[in-house]
Amino acid sequence: MAYQRFRELHSGERWESLAKDGARVQRCLCASTSTKDPRYRDTMYVEEPPCT
Repeated sequence: MAYQRFRELHSGERWESLAKDGARVQRCLCASTSTKDPRYRDTMYVEEPPCT
């Protein structure tokens, strides 16, 4: 779904107008956000940090 949206953003009349003015396509980057340490919860990076 993310790549489909990426493709939609870089096609069509609006994009063609931007490209004509010098806009360039950025690379679509997908990366893992999972924890690598089994001691951490799998939701660690999407939870709010505790208030201190």
